[in-house]
Amino acid sequence: MSNSIDSNVDGAVHRLADRRTDTPGNRPGDGTSSREASSSSDLLNLTGQAQTLKALEQDLAKSPEFDANRVAQFKEALSSGQYQVDARAIADKLLAMESKLP
Repeated sequence: MSNSIDSNVDGAVHRLADRRTDTPGNRPGDGTSSREASSSSDLLNLTGQAQTLKALEQDLAKSPEFDANRVAQFKEALSSGQYQVDARAIADKLLAMESKLP
């Protein structure tokens, strides 16, 4: 058995699109059709959280990948033997990180 596809399908799609009432600009009483709404420019509204993440991303892009002064301080402290490793703090952070894993 075979089905034929003809030009009536395209017309049916347009008729269905004209009937939609859930699209912006095509709510009852608006007086606009979906074709008029689609010809206008599209808008994107970001949530507050998305806007915060976008701002954070831009701030991070401006900052250097690492703090060269801090690296030099650690190198100096390590080479002179002044840097002390806090094993308990490292263990606590490892355990905290492990508890967040699935």
